[in-house]
Amino acid sequence: MGLKSELRNQRQIVLSNLPALINRWVLQLMLDGVTLKKSSIASQIDMEQVTELLGDAIDSIPVDEFGDPKPEHVVSLLQHKLKEQLSEPYILPATFDNNVSKMGQAVGLNEVEQRVLAFAVLLQAYRSLYQAADRIKVNGRKDLAHRISKLIDCPEVEVAQALAKTGRLHQTGLVTFSFNSLSDMANSIELLNNENALHLVEQPCEPMDWLMGLIEPGKAAELTWEDFAHVAKPLAVLRTYLRQALTHKRTGVNVFVYGVPGTGKTQLARLLAQDLQTQLYELSLVDENDRPIGPEKRLKTMGAMNNILANSQGMTLVDEVEEIFFEGSNFVFLTGYRRSHSGGGHSQKAWINRQLESNALPTVWVSNSLNGMDPAFVRRFDMVLELPVPPLGQRLRLVQQLAGHLLTPAHAKQFADCEHLAPAVLTRAMGVVQSIDHELPAHQQSEALHMLVNNTLKAQQHGDLSRYKTGLPELYDPRFVNTTADLSTLARHLADVRDRKS
Repeated sequence: MGLKSELRNQRQIVLSNLPALINRWVLQLMLDGVTLKKSSIASQIDMEQVTELLGDAIDSIPVDEFGDPKPEHVVSLLQHKLKEQLSEPYILPATFDNNVSKMGQAVGLNEVEQRVLAFAVLLQAYRSLYQAADRIKVNGRKDLAHRISKLIDCPEVEVAQALAKTGRLHQTGLVTFSFNSLSDMANSIELLNNENALHLVEQPCEPMDWLMGLIEPGKAAELTWEDFAHVAKPLAVLRTYLRQALTHKRTGVNVFVYGVPGTGKTQLARLLAQDLQTQLYELSLVDENDRPIGPEKRLKTMGAMNNILANSQGMTLVDEVEEIFFEGSNFVFLTGYRRSHSGGGHSQKAWINRQLESNALPTVWVSNSLNGMDPAFVRRFDMVLELPVPPLGQRLRLVQQLAGHLLTPAHAKQFADCEHLAPAVLTRAMGVVQSIDHELPAHQQSEALHMLVNNTLKAQQHGDLSRYKTGLPELYDPRFVNTTADLSTLARHLADVRDRKS
């Protein structure tokens, strides 16, 4: 057996695993891109794909003086094969068909929209189909609708409606269509979650599985209500409001929480969901390959999730929202809404405002600051809550709760004195110390933890821990002050007042 035959047989094994519908579509697209000029046929046909599609039949095709199959005979054989396949009914793989049907029911897609969605997924799942579509140039929505309609056996006018920005596919965020002139067909169809395409085809999936890697189940809260005692009054209102919103399934419920890093904003969102006994969905910041997920995709993901869970209960956490709302962020370039014309910025704002008005699940948006945020966005939120740095007493309790077993009282106090020390920095440093605790004497663990935290704070440009020392020196003893007042009691009361005002 020659090398060419061996490679062809290997390709045929791969081909035999593909759904019949994929082969039919590859044939249709391949022939759709061939003009009547025989001189150009050879450059328009992917002969590797032809070999996969025709198998041994390619050996019966007459060859030219260079030993290559004659293009016009290749086209004739492909046309004959396509005619046979077109006589077969439109059938999706059974598992995938069920997955698409479930999604269609969840977000209200009609039959044509479901077929367009299925094509978009299969386009990303199978390389041969993508390569065939990549060779086709489309000119606008009408041309794209015409080509897709021939593939999925649906009326062109209904496919055009399915591709429209007002259609359910675009509104849910599951599929986005671009209609630039003479763009590649494959690049004109953007699936929200390309990475998940093959899994959707081969494995039984629920609608939320379509967003795998874009949304994470909320994690358990590591803080308690005691850690937020300094904002107890606004939180009492917030907890009551969210409880009512969940009970009455109110739409467009949005809360903006901001504060410097380390104040517990993300933990608060998790604690709220835990308190309300509802599922929390956290929008991922990176995909399964650790690549950052852009702001437009995160908003589309949220839109898709709200459509899928429209009749369910839950809450959404959107962390690090600076690039979504803040002026000067890259979002204006990523969305493509802000063009050279003057009205682009208004289109961008209108799109985000629609997201805020229509979300089915109450959403907590988290940011480090309000600086740079358009006031028009701020007034769209039901509540805006600032989380200030907790007072010293609460910080000391949190440090002791997290790392009291590793720290000396002096080091614990020094950590609490630093307003810039985020709990995440402390827990990460603890992980290092605890991983080597069997080799580190107990009396050195506090020193090691202090060194790690101090180095991180300096790297964050917060300075050395020693600069945050508060209170009197350890050697100071108020008993030796010549006064009739009880200075220890006075100092204790002053500290209580300072904590209440913090």
